[in-house]
Amino acid sequence: MKKLLAVAVATAISAPAMADMTIYGTVAVDFIKGDVATSDVSKVERDDVVFGMKGSSQTDAGLNVSAEVKTEGDFTSPTLAYLKVDNGTVALWGGKFGSPADAADTVDYSNTGNVTYFSGEVDNAVGVTLSSNGFSAGIGAVRNGTTNEGTVAQLGYAVDGLSINFGMEETSNTVTTTKALKVNGVEYASKDEAAVGYDYKATGVKVAYAMDALTVGVAVADGEYALVADASDKVEVETTTVFGSYVMGNTTLSAFYAQDEAQSSVAGSAAVEMDTTAFKVAQNLGGGLSAYAEYSNNDSDTAALDGSNVTIGGSFSF
Repeated sequence: MKKLLAVAVATAISAPAMADMTIYGTVAVDFIKGDVATSDVSKVERDDVVFGMKGSSQTDAGLNVSAEVKTEGDFTSPTLAYLKVDNGTVALWGGKFGSPADAADTVDYSNTGNVTYFSGEVDNAVGVTLSSNGFSAGIGAVRNGTTNEGTVAQLGYAVDGLSINFGMEETSNTVTTTKALKVNGVEYASKDEAAVGYDYKATGVKVAYAMDALTVGVAVADGEYALVADASDKVEVETTTVFGSYVMGNTTLSAFYAQDEAQSSVAGSAAVEMDTTAFKVAQNLGGGLSAYAEYSNNDSDTAALDGSNVTIGGSFSF
């Protein structure tokens, strides 16, 4: 018996450490009542169907190693699929991972209120991130042959509830595609060039302050994109957003106001302005179940951009 016990202990000590693995997912269903430019775009929508797996371990040298695969319905085109190695301060990333610049983006509700400039994820990319004593920095490089390449970068600082993030993205896509800046699902400005694609640049700064249950902040962002074949044919969009949220137990109230201005370089084109107001109420019902309601309104000097959206939905996460 003692010999068997000794063998079991020796085997346990010599066995390689297994990675900790987590399986998770989310299912959400929304009812959306939309009225854009007097057109009724109401629908029931299966919003998020997320499934993911992630694991982490340590190398013999004491480095942390982790990987994650996340999909929103299609494993051939995953939302995330990366390998990460870090020492607690500096991390090396490879694959498809969250864009460092996304930390400086404005606001992004589920359907109703969206004012975004930066890619949520970067694919076929490598990156380096650093975090120490409240400071953070990150840079990523995207390279997919000669058809899609670019860089993203972020600088941040957080202390005592105050956070400041600066983001930058610059990409060139020469395949058949469209790049559009959208507000509440409406294409605010876009370039569609089937033959040669577009070049896109964005910069943004977001400052937020969290105090107990209240968070307030402001974000200023600028996006510019032009045809690869003709750099003079471009559109610039500038957005200033004021946002906030308040937590009362299991209830979170959120709101933002955004002011946008788009200007085309085409001779004779007038600037297009739009104001967006949005509200959201989210309730954590426990057990992974949440319910939410959102409302937004677009007010523009261009009738095609006017409209409102109401979203009522629920999600279950495990």
